Order: sequence, then structure tokens, then C-alpha cells
Amino acid sequence: MNYKGKSKEELIKELQKLEKTNDVLRLSLEKEKNNRIPEEKCLRENSFLLMVQNSPDVIWTLDKNYRYTYISPSISKLRGLLPEEAMKEKIQDTISLDSQEDFFDAIADLRDEVKQKSYQPVTVEVKQNHKNGHIIWVEIVINAYFNEQGDQIGYMGISREITQRKIAEIELLEKKGKYHTLTENMKEVVWSIDTESMLIDYVSPSIIQLLGYTSEEILSGSIELVTTRKTLKIIHKQVDKAKDNFKINSSDKDNNYHVEVELLRKDGSKVWVELTSRFVKNRVTGQLEMYCRTRNITERKLAEEALKSSLERFDTLVAMVSVGVYIFWIRSNGHMEFEYVSDRWRDIHDVRPDEDMTDITTVNNKIHKDDIEDFLLANMEAARDRKPFVWEGRFNIKNDERWFRIESIPIGYENGDIRWFGVTQDITERYNAEEALRKSEEKLRELNAQKDKFFSIIAHDLKNPFNAIMGLSQLLIDQIKEKDYEGIEEYGTYISESTEKAMNLLVNLLNWARSQTGRMEFNPENFEIVELIEENKMLLAGNASQKLISIKTSLPEKLTVFADKQMISTVIRNLLSNAIKFTKENKEILITVKENPENIHVSIKDQGIGIAADRLEKLFRIDSSVSTPDTNNERGTGLGLILCKEFVVKHGGNIGVDSEKGKGSTFYFTLPKNG
Repeated sequence: MNYKGKSKEELIKELQKLEKTNDVLRLSLEKEKNNRIPEEKCLRENSFLLMVQNSPDVIWTLDKNYRYTYISPSISKLRGLLPEEAMKEKIQDTISLDSQEDFFDAIADLRDEVKQKSYQPVTVEVKQNHKNGHIIWVEIVINAYFNEQGDQIGYMGISREITQRKIAEIELLEKKGKYHTLTENMKEVVWSIDTESMLIDYVSPSIIQLLGYTSEEILSGSIELVTTRKTLKIIHKQVDKAKDNFKINSSDKDNNYHVEVELLRKDGSKVWVELTSRFVKNRVTGQLEMYCRTRNITERKLAEEALKSSLERFDTLVAMVSVGVYIFWIRSNGHMEFEYVSDRWRDIHDVRPDEDMTDITTVNNKIHKDDIEDFLLANMEAARDRKPFVWEGRFNIKNDERWFRIESIPIGYENGDIRWFGVTQDITERYNAEEALRKSEEKLRELNAQKDKFFSIIAHDLKNPFNAIMGLSQLLIDQIKEKDYEGIEEYGTYISESTEKAMNLLVNLLNWARSQTGRMEFNPENFEIVELIEENKMLLAGNASQKLISIKTSLPEKLTVFADKQMISTVIRNLLSNAIKFTKENKEILITVKENPENIHVSIKDQGIGIAADRLEKLFRIDSSVSTPDTNNERGTGLGLILCKEFVVKHGGNIGVDSEKGKGSTFYFTLPKNG
């Protein structure tokens, strides 16, 4: 704007115009500002209202007459009412009669807070009526409500349902009531201890007999009042361990403890107790609680101390004996521990002097796995019947198998405890000597049986063929001298057959004798077993044809085995010869060879007279071998089968027979494929 050339009056008018314009602008700005403040206030109020309406807790306001002036929509979830329905009520009309006193006590406390200008909210738990007619538990947090001038115009509060929590608390109180009724009639003292403050929450009346205090005298007092320093340290250790366990595992598993400790009586004297503790977590408060049971064992402990004193003198004598001495407890609650073990006992069981003998697994884990069941059964039987325990078995000591003999005598006590006084003796050398003697006796019996068999064969079985040969030879000579040639061919045949039998018997006898004396050479080699079977079949074909017996085979084209060819040939020849002898005329014999994953299986099946079941197990034994008459009613020595077993076993194979009287037999043997 250009002010040059204008008069004073004109300038004053222009200035007045500017002032008016400025007043208009100022009024406009003030009006805009006044309009913006309510808008911001409204925005804040809308945000707060949105939060209130979506809160799971019920938020409400009351006037001074306790009528609702506002109530949030979540009242429908709490009491089943719409907000407009709830607004018609006074809050005291919604509260059960037995809870109204608690509510108004809270209002009185709140008024005191207002007078003191602390303005702290108060909390009260009350029962309220639900629209459906049932009762719910509600936690109410309430505070005074003021206007902008600072005058109280009512109350504001928050309501939250706690029905499930209250039910759990009531159930817990009922259980505690029953628990207290039960414990008040027990001789043992029952305790409950707050693990945070270590104050005694509950103690049964029998405390007066144990410590001389009444329940009232020590209730809510510290556990330190009745414990020695050592005992208090043990209890704190249990509490710490239980807390650690609950952090790892929320269950009360592995939170049970059993110890023997000293407590302090009212007169200052000490008393020994058996303390059994259990820790559980309160499912309402989440706090760890300790429950204890104590039993007076002072008399027993004094007796133990007296015994311990005498044992110290006894140790000198015990150290002079070769056995290990021990005293062992089985408590009425099943707990087991060693009270005393001698140095010799520790040496025998390889237990260090610093090892904890309250853990019996230190010893039991060393029992041989095949003997542990027998040991435990013998223990349980002796404990049940209160009879002496005697057991012999193996222990694994320093990577060595040792034989122990354990003997103990029980002494029972009125409380159900059993105390065992016992000794452990290392009998390994004696057992080994006895075992060697037993094996020596078995070997001697076997040798005697072999000797008897040997002389029996020489005296009878080998003599008979030669007697026949000698008799027939003399008869043949006499007839030739007289030029009587009738029947001499038959005599010659008999002489040949007798000679063959004698030769076969002599070969078997010599082979068996060589095997028993260790002079038979074992020369395994690769050879075709199918060819070997065919060779022996051809060798004995004449014997089979005399009885019109057909020898059939079921063989692979080729099968190589690694074995001593001479020994296996002897086995096949003996089994096939026996099959021919015991098979009737016009019957069949079947030779079968099968290749299995682990072995070669050879079987010779006949249609002979079979073998009785009670004779089968004796076939391959030198000390009780039996022979069955063949189809010509002639008996063999049984030596051939015994020799077969010797040769097959030497190869690492097995030999056996399946037979039924009157239906024939199948003899079989196996050879390992790997030789």
C-alpha cells in the first residue's frame, strides 16, 4: 500500500480500517481455537470410549446413590444383561446378601482414602447374581470419581469374574480341613511349611509329645525355632532342589525326600526324627508348598550309636577274617541302606571308602546279569519270611567274573524295619576247583564209558565176525580135503561178508580211537560233495541190490564244500550203510542235498523199521549208545554214528535224526558254507 501524498486525516482513517481488520482476524482466530479444543477433547473421549467398550472386564460408574451412570457392554458376558438393563439397578441390589457387608466395608475404606487424599483404589471379592439365576464370584476394583472442580460425584470401577479361582480356593480349604482333622489323630507329627518365608503354616497337636511345644506356640513361627543348623541346611537344600525340579518339570514327581535329622525340643534337648518331605505346587496361588511327616526315632538312633561304638571295637576282629562283614537295613517304608561294611567287604566288592553306601545300586549293579533275578527273588523271600539269606552267584569285579557266597541273618523290629547281619565270601577259587573237579569227573566217566565200549567191541563185536570166518574156513578146508565141493561158494560168500563187516568195524574203531587221542589229521579242502555222494552210492550199490532197495537222490548239479573229504566220506558211508541195513526189501532210500544261506544240509531218508523216541537221544552218545536189530535181526555197535558225530562237530556242523517207530528214519547233518 502506498501512503505517499495522503493527508493526516486520510492516514488516520486508513489506520482505523486496519485496526478493524485486525480485530476481525483476531476474533476469527480465537473462534477457530475455541472450536478446535472441544474437537480434540472429543477425539480423546472417543478413543477412551472405544477402549472401554472392547475391554473384557466390565467398566462402570456410579453416582453417590450407587446407581449406574455408565456400564460397558461386557456386562452381558459377566451377568447376562444388556447395558440398558443393568443401568436400571443399584449395584448393592446385584450383590448377594452375604457379600453386601464386604462391599460396603470396601466403600468405607475408600472414603477413608479420600479423606486422607491418597486416592488409592480398594479391591473386594463379592458374589453377584447372574440373569440366569446362578451366583458368580466377581473381583471389584473401585475408586472415587471427581468432577472438574474436584468434588466427588460418584464412583468408578472395574469388575472381573473369578468364579473358577474361588471354587478352587474353597476346595483347597475343604481339603485342608479334612487333612487337619486326619492329622490331629496321628501319633506322627505332620507339618506344612511356607517355602518362601520358611514359616510353619500348620503343625499337628502331637508336636507336644515330640518337642514339648503346643501347636499354637510354634504356629506361624520360623522353622529355625525347632531345627539344628545341620537340619536347617538339609531342609533349605531340599527346598532349592524342589524349586529347580519344578522349573524343569511342573509335576511333583521326584520331589519326595526321606532323611533322618535332629530337631530341638522346647527344653533345649535334641530328638532324632525320620523326616519325610513332599513338595507340591498350589494350583491356585502357584506357590511351592512343603508337607512333612516326622516320626521319633531317638531310641533307635541311640541304640545305633551304641552299636556303632561297639562296632569300632569289633572292626579289629573283623579285619582279621577273610570274609567281608556288613550290616544292612530294610526299612518299613522300603528304603534300603548299608549301616556298616568292613574293609575286607569293600575289597571283595571293589567299593571305594568314599562311596555312598546309602545307595545299594553301587553293589547290585555289579551282579552278573544272568544272576540278578535269582538274587532279588532270594532276597524278597528271605525278607518276607524273616529267614536267613544264603545265595551263591557271580559278580563282575574289575572286568573279571567272580563267584561270591553271601549269608545273612535278619532281626526284625516292631516298626517293621529289618536289620541284616551278614558276610560275603569270595569263593571263586573254590568254585573253579569244584567246576574243574566236576568236568574231570565227567571226562573220567566218559573215558570209562569209552573204555568199556572199546573192550565190548573187541570182546564181542569184533570177535564174532572172526569166529564166523574161522569156523567157515575150517569147514571149507574139511570139505575140500574130502573133495566135497557142494556149498563151498556159499561158504566163501559168508566168509567175504564177515570179512567186510570186520574190516568196516575195524576201520571205524581205529578212526574213533585216533580221533579220541587227537592223532587224526584234519585236512579240509574244496571238493564236490555231489560226486562224493555218488561214489559212496556206487560203493554200497551191491548191498542195496541184494535187498532190492532203490537208492534215489535229489541233488544239485554241482556243489563245492570246504571240508575234510575223508571224514565226510566216512559220515556219508556210515549213514547210507545204516539206511540199507534197516530198510526192508523192495523199499527206497532218498539222499537229499540242500544249499541254505548259512550251511549245506545233507539228509538220508529210509523206509526202515524206525527208532523209538526214548532211544533217539542216546544214539550219538558213547556212554549210553544203543543199537537196534536190523532187518536180519543183527545188532550193530553204534560206533559208526558216534564217529559221524565226532567228524561233523569237528567241522562246526550239526547231526541229528527224525524218526518214528515203524515209519522209517531221516538222518541228516550240516556243514557251514564258510568252512
